[in-house]
Order: sequence, then structure tokens, then C-alpha cells
Amino acid sequence: MAAAADPRGDRSLHGAVRTVALVVVGSILAGCGGTSPPTPRPSPTVRPSASASAGPTSPSPHALGRLVAQIEVAAYADPLVFAFGSIWVGHYRQGVVERIDPNTNRVVATIPTGSSPIDFAVSSGSLWVAIFSSDYVSRIDPRTNRVVANVDVGFQPEGLVAAPGWVWSLDLGGGSLSRIDPGSNGVTLTRHVGGEPFYGSLGFGSLWVTDQSSGRVERRDPRTGRAVASIPVGGFPVHTAVGAGAVWVTCLNDRTVKRIDPDTNRVTATIRVGQSPDGLIVAHGSVWAVDDGDHVVHRIDPATNSVVASLELPGEPRNPAFGAGSLWVAGFGGRVFRIEPS
Repeated sequence: MAAAADPRGDRSLHGAVRTVALVVVGSILAGCGGTSPPTPRPSPTVRPSASASAGPTSPSPHALGRLVAQIEVAAYADPLVFAFGSIWVGHYRQGVVERIDPNTNRVVATIPTGSSPIDFAVSSGSLWVAIFSSDYVSRIDPRTNRVVANVDVGFQPEGLVAAPGWVWSLDLGGGSLSRIDPGSNGVTLTRHVGGEPFYGSLGFGSLWVTDQSSGRVERRDPRTGRAVASIPVGGFPVHTAVGAGAVWVTCLNDRTVKRIDPDTNRVTATIRVGQSPDGLIVAHGSVWAVDDGDHVVHRIDPATNSVVASLELPGEPRNPAFGAGSLWVAGFGGRVFRIEPS
């Protein structure tokens, strides 16, 4: 069975616009497989930011904010989420998840997960982790910082979305969605959708799932996974985020963030954001889009659909999270950046 190429390999090797290719399963495992979990490391240092005053040259009422900490973590930091009072960061080729205490900006736990942790979801008192190269989803108990279950899903789980009563795994290589029941730690429904489901989010009573092969965002029923609308966005869609009355999607190939109106299922705005837009989040009255090619995080004002501030980061940023009054951004080279928003 052919495997869909995961763009992380291309990003780390080339640092430029990625292309989608079909390669054999063995090549994916050789290129993206995780290494053995690292031995425990000393507590990471927190370095004062040399660019704490970085920001737009012209102050604005929507200034991005101030970089206040760079937290050293394991390499290949990619998925990021704030949950259970902590920041959790997954390390794509290290096979571990690290937990950061926002009170001290230090790693307080390192949890082996198996190779290629690639996305998070929070549901039923647990952190769920998609393990791309192993075709399962891990469940972590935040009370013990241990994996308590591994749930077999489809081929190459890439994205996760928590919905009421379920956790959905978006299986990139298998072209399927797997619905996990947290009560039984088992898959209760597999929806074969074709294409290459990538990442997704929940909002306006629906799942919003990017399909990297078709250039569309699929709107799906959160109980059954059935499609209720298919929205062309073009440009290799990557991540979605919900908030400020809209659904937002990063599109890699045309270097944009697009705004979708959930009432009409149509794109109503296209915002140019740089070289390689990746993760995004809606928080603190703004849309935050990370550009891992230009090493920049952009702040978008949803009232004007325009970038109002940008901050360059000293590393390859990937995915953002918001919590403890801060914006957090994973850096693929082994840092987590903490930004105090204006």
C-alpha cells in the first residue's frame, strides 16, 4: 500500500515549499521513524530572550507581544497543546512527549510514546497522541505522566480532533477517519473518506478536516464522520482553527491563511502570511499563524482580515498553543518559545 508523504520530513530537510509525493511504506518508516526514547536529561535551562523587544517597527494597537522565554527541550518539537495546567510538546523523531510547567518554564516530565508523536487532543481527562509511524493513538494520564493505552487506528494517523464523547484520528495514509471511544479505548467506527485527511478542529457543530490531496476542507458530522460540505481552498491546506466567528486554514503552497464562513461554507478572505504557513490558533482576540519558512509568527486581526504584527523567532517554529496568559510556539530545533501577547 502506498504511503502519503508527511511534510515534516521535507520541512526539516529542505526548509522550503514542500511537495506531496507518494512513496513506499518502507521509505516513510526509514525517513520519519522515531529513534529510541532518550535517556533523562538534566533540567533544561531557560535563557532570557535576546530578542525580547522584537516586534513590528511601527507600534500598533495590535502589537504582537514580547518574547519572554526560550525553553530548551528535545529536538524535533512539533505538536503543542496547553492542558491540565501544563504545556505538552511532542517530538516527532524522538518518540517522547515532554511536559512543561508554565510557573517555572521547565520540563517536569518526559514520557516515552513510541516513534513519531505528531498531534494532540484533550478528552476524558487524558491527553491523546497520534503516533504517525506506529499506526496507533496513545492515551496519557496527566496524573501519572504515563501512557495507559495504545489504540490501533488506520494507516499513518496524522491529526486528532476531540469531539463530545469521541476522539477522531485522521489517518493520512489510509484515507480514513477512526472514531475512538474513550470509555473502551477502542475504535467504534472507521469512515473511509479517500484522499489524504491531514489535520482538523471542532467548531460550529462540525469537524473541519483538511485534505491535502484535494485542496479542500471537509466539513463533517462529529458523530458519524460523514461529509456535510466540501470547501475548496487550494494551496495544500494544513491546519484549521476555529474562533472569531469563522474557520481559519493555513494553505502552504499559496502561502496564505483563508477564512471560511461556517454559515455559507465559503472562503470569505485570503490573507498572505509569508513563505510556509503551518500551525495556527485563535486566542486573545486574534488569529496567530506560524510560518516555519520565514521563522515568524504572525498576528491577524479578524476584524480586518489582515496581518497587524509579526515576530521573528530564532528557530524553526511549528505549532502554537495558548495558556497561562501566553502564546507558546514549538521550535523544531529543540526549543519552546513563550510570548507575552500585547
